Amino acid sequence: MPQYNVPQFVEMEDKIIGPFTLKQFAVLLAGGLIVLTFWALFELSLFFWVFSVPTGLLAFFIAIGNVNGRPILSHLLPLIVFVKQPRRLVFHRDASESVTKKELPKSIEEHEPSSAEVQSRLKRLAYILDQRVEEEEELETQNAKPKT
Repeated sequence: MPQYNVPQFVEMEDKIIGPFTLKQFAVLLAGGLIVLTFWALFELSLFFWVFSVPTGLLAFFIAIGNVNGRPILSHLLPLIVFVKQPRRLVFHRDASESVTKKELPKSIEEHEPSSAEVQSRLKRLAYILDQRVEEEEELETQNAKPKT
């Protein structure tokens, strides 16, 4: 029987640019572009260092960091959604507006079976049940007989 190699580490992202995945490289590139913008605006003044160092560290942390074995980038979108959602849920009791009644079609509401129709249905049901009971009794007697 021929043996085949089974690919391993299928769930890991490929390292495309050096030790970084494409997402990590894109985050680092975006952070570098922001730092470059600060340099163009402030040159090497105090404002450049105040704005660029936290921006660079944040970009590096987002690209490289892991929380519970998952990259920070996968936690970023749910965090933004959580921050944007309102914190307070208020219960308003307006049951009269939200409850709706389901109306039956007129043909079903108006139609009441007659007593003769009910009796015929009951007889038919009793007949079907009797037939099933007889079949079950026959099977039990066949299974109870000793085989010779």
